[in-house]
Amino acid sequence: MTGLSPSAIRYYDKEGLLPQVERKNGIRMFSDMDIRWLHLITCLKNTGMPIKRICEYADLAQRGDETLIERQRLIQEQRQFVQDLCSTK
Repeated sequence: MTGLSPSAIRYYDKEGLLPQVERKNGIRMFSDMDIRWLHLITCLKNTGMPIKRICEYADLAQRGDETLIERQRLIQEQRQFVQDLCSTK
């Protein structure tokens, strides 16, 4: 459903990016929201955003709407990074 390998999902889980995933007898049970979150992680990773910054974004997202401006800043910084990268090619 996500196109991610099990090892990638385990890595994201180990990095703390999947704190809401329910576990039943040690098996991860993904909700629709978890799948959407994994798609977002994939999108951020595909922009070249480092895992450390993705974790920062995830921490902000878990704190709720009061962090919207900070999350927007992270996305804008990454957008600028991608634009700068594309303009040098």
